[in-house]
Amino acid sequence: MEEKENMVRHLENGVDLVRENDKFYAVVGEEKLEITHEEVLLILSNHELAFNVIINAKRKHDFNTFMDRYSPMEY
Repeated sequence: MEEKENMVRHLENGVDLVRENDKFYAVVGEEKLEITHEEVLLILSNHELAFNVIINAKRKHDFNTFMDRYSPMEY
């Protein structure tokens, strides 16, 4: 089976869109967030606005998931 080459697209705002093993990621510094194909298309069509909306929503979801899982309020 032939291995697919990873693809990277560099955006103006220091963000890289990466495709690895048929999954898409937005990479910002050390942070790597998985995004959907539809989100990739939105980011490419208007990357500054779409990126901010999509990535901030994913960060909030990840943070809320983390807080739900490790909340000190649970006994």
